[in-house]
Amino acid sequence: MPKHYNEKTIKQADEEGVFSNDKRIPFDIDTTQSFNAQYLVQRKTQERMAKSLRKSDKNLSERESMLLADEKLAARRKGIRETDVTIGRTPGATAEFHPELPGVRERGRITLSPKSVQTDPRMKLTHEFDHAALSKAGLTESDIDVFERNQPNTQTKDTGDITDPLEMHSRLQTTREKAKELGIYDPFTEDFSSEHYDKLTDYYGGEFGTPGTNEGDNVQQFLRNTNKESAIEILNTVAQAQPVKKPWGFA
Repeated sequence: MPKHYNEKTIKQADEEGVFSNDKRIPFDIDTTQSFNAQYLVQRKTQERMAKSLRKSDKNLSERESMLLADEKLAARRKGIRETDVTIGRTPGATAEFHPELPGVRERGRITLSPKSVQTDPRMKLTHEFDHAALSKAGLTESDIDVFERNQPNTQTKDTGDITDPLEMHSRLQTTREKAKELGIYDPFTEDFSSEHYDKLTDYYGGEFGTPGTNEGDNVQQFLRNTNKESAIEILNTVAQAQPVKKPWGFA
């Protein structure tokens, strides 16, 4: 099998039964070019993280928080670099992240299903690479509070895994990437505004999928679990920071 896969080779390999639970094939990807890795080197990202750190520790000065943010961002970039991407037998158009596990695997691993690679795997990779980054350093208590406080109790709200703060954070990252791809908003340099929100929701025609299901892409799931005010606050304030002792999982 070739190292670089396209829709045709993946479909052929899938039909030949190449993929299985115990056999995964490397997927050729330059992780340094991923949205996640690029996001983590931006000055704006450092400023967001420093602000989050100061909210969690009132004794931190602005300079101290910027230095600490730089250290945390470097750790998360390392988490992405040390994650392999493979194609394996997972159901449907899914992707899964598995952190490093001493004695079992020394690197993190993202496994894409053959079906997910035949479509556009970029959003799934952005989601899973965010888990890889968070596995090295999770969310601050203040960021978790922002997620929990800004999820409106309305008919558009999901329950379960989607509203787990780590899962919402991964959907936040895909929202940033999608808005950048559409030319609506640049998370590397801009704050997210009311106008940006209107343009993003207009792109989806106000259709965000059915609550309580996996319907819709990650951006639609993020939008249906927030409103304009809360989405703006989350996009402008939440950043990855030091780990906290809460049992949030990965998916």
